[in-house]
Amino acid sequence: MHREQDRRRVAIRRAILRRLLGGYLDLPARDVPLAVGANGKPICPAAPRLAFNCSSSNGVAVYAFASDCALGVDVEHRPDGTWEEFPVARYLSGPERERLRDLPGEIAIRNAARAWAAKEAVAKAVGVGLSLPIRELELDGDSTSPRVTMAGGWLPHASPDWSVRFVADDDHRVAAIACDSPIARVVESEWTPAPDLASAG
Repeated sequence: MHREQDRRRVAIRRAILRRLLGGYLDLPARDVPLAVGANGKPICPAAPRLAFNCSSSNGVAVYAFASDCALGVDVEHRPDGTWEEFPVARYLSGPERERLRDLPGEIAIRNAARAWAAKEAVAKAVGVGLSLPIRELELDGDSTSPRVTMAGGWLPHASPDWSVRFVADDDHRVAAIACDSPIARVVESEWTPAPDLASAG
């Protein structure tokens, strides 16, 4: 990362993650052990049953926590509310692109953003990132909780229990969480960092 602001934001996000994990473990943030798992996904050796993931975009970060599952989250944030056209040919299947063609321009762009956030959340939950063709992950419908179908290289991770839930969806941001088991309940909290972190980035 070449920009100082980007490096500072990464450090802040990691500090916030340690504080949140410390709340689950009843440990001071400085004592929370973090390690890097496969494909760079962070893990906490002190809490093997606690699944967690985080994502950030343009100064907004989302953290997700659950137990005994694979968990991923992604957020896309546009501070001015202007959403660019997404390169849908790179990550949407043929049927998904067909569904977008029938929608007005702005709605199609937002649905493309929602699909990207959902697919990246699934990829992060699986733990392979974007190393497999993202077009082979398909979302059925555009509801608040679409069904996930996997093909090709994703097949070893396929399960009818995959769940996706949109936890933020407004003019400025879209965020999705993905889990390899049914999502029974989502508890959402908005958090403003303590002054020592907020003033840093």
